Amino acid sequence: MQVEQEILQAPVTATILIITIAVSIAAFYNKKLKALFVLHPYSVNRGKRWHTLVTSSLVHSNWLHLLFNAFAVFIFSVKLEKDFVALSEWGHMQLLMLYFLSIFVSSGGTVVRYREDFWFNSLGASGGVLALICGFASLHPLDSMLIVPIIGSLPNIYYVIFILVGCVYATKKRPMEKIDHYGHLCGAIAGTILIFIFYPEVIDSIVRSL
Repeated sequence: MQVEQEILQAPVTATILIITIAVSIAAFYNKKLKALFVLHPYSVNRGKRWHTLVTSSLVHSNWLHLLFNAFAVFIFSVKLEKDFVALSEWGHMQLLMLYFLSIFVSSGGTVVRYREDFWFNSLGASGGVLALICGFASLHPLDSMLIVPIIGSLPNIYYVIFILVGCVYATKKRPMEKIDHYGHLCGAIAGTILIFIFYPEVIDSIVRSL
């Protein structure tokens, strides 16, 4: 019952989850559909497959990949959508913009990095997920959503910094992995910046807390 109430209060999140899960499951059993939706930077850089800048977020490599991203979307997108609605009459639209603009930016960063690599492909909603996590943390920079062992609770803004630094480290130290670290980094940056654009007063809160 509580889950149903959460979903009813976040219709944009519910729509994103339903479409993503449905398309991902269909792609598990239809290789042509999966191939059609996967991001191929080499092709996009040559003016082809532009649709994959967004559709790549709808397909996943396996069930674990899908379940992890779907769970993260549910946890953070529901919270963020409810916060947006409480703060603005455009709240639902803000959530939609943050998610899909971040995915677009995430895919764009991937294209820039791997535009000459014919063998590199990218799929999954991880760029959007990191945008939601960083977006939620940035909207509540002085609250604490996690308790770190030994250290204790930290303001959310530090988690945003840790995520961004971690993504940068991954792009520098683990370049040979077939994991889209650049897409993750661009998604996290996009989600953070969009929060600052929507609610610039958040920046003042962060500055005054330093």
